[in-house]
Amino acid sequence: MRYLYALAVPALDEERDTAGEALQNGDLSLDDQTQMTSFEINLKDERYRDDFRPVVEGCGCYCCKNHQRAYLHHLLVTNEMLAGVLLMIHNTTHYHAFFGALREALANDEMDLLKRRVLGERKD
Repeated sequence: MRYLYALAVPALDEERDTAGEALQNGDLSLDDQTQMTSFEINLKDERYRDDFRPVVEGCGCYCCKNHQRAYLHHLLVTNEMLAGVLLMIHNTTHYHAFFGALREALANDEMDLLKRRVLGERKD
C-alpha cells in the first residue's frame, strides 16, 4: 500500500521556478518511481526511518506542522490507524488547495499557467 501526498500548487501570481519541486519534496529519483508519480511518496520505505522533515516542506497542514516523516514511517510500519488519519488530513489540504487553484485558473483564463506550474514546465 502506498501513502500519497499531493503537490502543493503555487499561487498563479507567484513567479518562481517550480521544476523539480516534487522531486525535492518526495525525494524520488526516476529509478524509484516504479508505478509511482512525482506526487507520491512511500513513507513505509526504510529511508524515511530517520527523516525528521515534514512530509512536504513548507506545507501548513496539521500533519506537516506537528509530525515528521520518521514518525509517520513508524506509524505505518506498526500499522497504527493514526497514520491514515494524519495522511488523510495532509492530502485533503493539498487537494483543497489544488482545486482552489484550478477554480482560480478557470476564472482568470490561466489554465496554461496552472498546467506549467503543476507539471514543472518552463515557459519558452
